[in-house]
Amino acid sequence: MAQNKQTAGFLVSVFIVLGILGLLCAIAVPHANEMVYASKATERETALLRIQNAVTEMLRQSPCGALEAIGPVTDLNMVKTADADPLALSDYLPDDKSGYLVPECKYSFTADGTVIQFTD
Repeated sequence: MAQNKQTAGFLVSVFIVLGILGLLCAIAVPHANEMVYASKATERETALLRIQNAVTEMLRQSPCGALEAIGPVTDLNMVKTADADPLALSDYLPDDKSGYLVPECKYSFTADGTVIQFTD
């Protein structure tokens, strides 16, 4: 009889622990998704700001101060100024473009240097 009480007590303890873990998971999972989404949004904002800063510097050094309008593109090497001897955006970005390119984003560039980011 004592063995049955110990087994029942153990099973009750296991179910209580599983219930607590289930409750914690139910609370934590939605918050984890929110954190992942916020992180991706920050990554996209940072990439856009970096690209816009590179475009601004390129236009500052450009004789005509205008871009060839292009977009939406993922290849930033295609972005050039409208000069007779065009400047290329790729010259204003580091060789390692990891902080500049976000896989799910495309960019459009207007003649005045405005960068528009599109997400898939």
